[in-house]
Amino acid sequence: MPSKKTGITKSRKPLFSALIISVIMGTLVLGGCGPNPTDTPPTPTAQANFKVSSVLLSILLTYQTAQGSDEERLKTAIQYARDVRAINSKDEVIFELELDSPSQEKPVTDKIKGMGGIVRNASNLEGTAKLRVTVPVSAFVKYAATNKENFLSDLAAFQGVKAINLLIGGEPLELEQMPQTEAALEQVYQTSQNEGVKLMGADQWQAAGFRGQGVRIGVIDVGYRFYEKFLGKTLPANLEVKDFGEDFGEQPLVQSNIHGTAVTEIIYSLAPEAQIFVTAVDGTDAQYKAAIEYLLEKNVSIISASVGDHLHAGDGTSPIEVYIERIRKEKNVLFLFSAGNEGASHYTQFFSPDADGFHQFAPGVTQLAVGNTSATPVKTYFSLNWEQWGLSKTQVNDLDLFVVDRNGNPVKGGSSQDFQSTRSPIEVVPLTLEAKQLYYIRIRQKPGTPAYTKPFRLHLFGRNVVFQFIVPQMAIARPASSKGAVAVGAINWAEDKWIYYSSQGPLPDGRFKPEISAPTEVSSRAYEEEGRETFGGTSAACPEAAGIAVILKSANPNLSADQLEALLKEATVDLTPAGPDFANGYGRVDLKGLKPAQGIAPQGKAPPAPVVEMASLQFPVLTLQ
Repeated sequence: MPSKKTGITKSRKPLFSALIISVIMGTLVLGGCGPNPTDTPPTPTAQANFKVSSVLLSILLTYQTAQGSDEERLKTAIQYARDVRAINSKDEVIFELELDSPSQEKPVTDKIKGMGGIVRNASNLEGTAKLRVTVPVSAFVKYAATNKENFLSDLAAFQGVKAINLLIGGEPLELEQMPQTEAALEQVYQTSQNEGVKLMGADQWQAAGFRGQGVRIGVIDVGYRFYEKFLGKTLPANLEVKDFGEDFGEQPLVQSNIHGTAVTEIIYSLAPEAQIFVTAVDGTDAQYKAAIEYLLEKNVSIISASVGDHLHAGDGTSPIEVYIERIRKEKNVLFLFSAGNEGASHYTQFFSPDADGFHQFAPGVTQLAVGNTSATPVKTYFSLNWEQWGLSKTQVNDLDLFVVDRNGNPVKGGSSQDFQSTRSPIEVVPLTLEAKQLYYIRIRQKPGTPAYTKPFRLHLFGRNVVFQFIVPQMAIARPASSKGAVAVGAINWAEDKWIYYSSQGPLPDGRFKPEISAPTEVSSRAYEEEGRETFGGTSAACPEAAGIAVILKSANPNLSADQLEALLKEATVDLTPAGPDFANGYGRVDLKGLKPAQGIAPQGKAPPAPVVEMASLQFPVLTLQ
């Protein structure tokens, strides 16, 4: 069983199965390191390649080194691109360009067109200009045959191109896939109960006539499969759905997943008279912004999003976080975001290299065990970032991230070796983990780069996996980390306690998160029939809190975003007598202590948020027992 210190409950058995416990503890508690991972891809010869994601470069390397006919080599490259999620359904390599300035958009776009690529979208987010690019995979890998450089080197060397990055969007913040059949979803709607309605006292407010009337709320999610079947039943008859996959000229998103359908159902169960507008996005910053702009046109006063990632510092400074902060101030819109599900898949400590430059997760232990306990492959990504975002490139340490098998051998596609001399302090490895397999993660100071000097903290995240060494704190997802967002943590409704996977604060800059928490693990017979009993994760908690916000707004339409947040903090049950904490925030949202009343307003009773000095603070590392 996991260490009792983790506070892990037994309510989600699929994730903490006996397999991973026995495999990890049977092979590595404080075990050996195995061979060093090989350096793939090799150090690029072209200086321009320093601007390029090493994972993207590996697609070209795969094609160049594959055996067989040209057609066979192309198929090998396509499969590799699929493994690292850098290709779309049209067999186009897809990536993101960051420009030196917005003025470079036209010449760079013309350059890409001349190379055989397409700019699908251009965005300027808080002064950061980015282009979303697709290239037919054949043109991408064969470009070097008729040019001096490969596709990425040639593009990176063009004036105005700052960086070429993997395009990875935010993920729905629930731990396993929900049922993806129409029959299963219909069963959910017929038999499911949102226990949060009664637990939070929303039923009393509904009975008093506060049902969300007059309030317009927006939802940002990844898909709304089968929503048409339930309009006027468990979803509002006038539900408006906007697909930004189609708007960006790519694969439609609305029918790709039912996650957003279930999220919207929760809001509707709490505030059935609110007007709900839903948007489908891929979780990238550009589509986030497009969705927010669309919802602003609909005059929403609340936006709920159960999507997030760990692809930046997580301290509120990324363009999308700054944008959300600004929009809240300018448009008086309250943003609620899922806090994240990385309570059991986050590790943080100060970098501690051994003599070979490999980080020590524990004294003498330079690898962290992670496994896929399910009977099917799991798509995941591992992200490593370290707290040197504000430094000049010459001051930033250059770290590499590796995933190896249980024998220490490199996993195909299992490395990210970007050059921090030109790129941000982050490495990302998209990967598919084979069923019931054990893997190890290793972190290394890149050979030949300036050695570790001043102390700095690193953060390692995974998705749908469990780490051997766990630090639940400092695991808040982005954009919940924005200064303009309310981060919502998860409470197991049946026990009314923080649930192990819910990401805790604080943020790297010491700011208090999450602000509030809400119920999750609401029941569903359909999930039980498919081996899963509940809709969980902070994905479920966020719309629960958003639904309460809608009820309060319907009681007092004049509440500003700041007043509504203050009222949510006051309308809580403190689950820890000590007051606000980094697991539950101000507590679990609850209306039972408030008498339903028109014109309700905050009373200023919420205590100030705790302030943390982060310079030398170290959180204990929990180890699976």
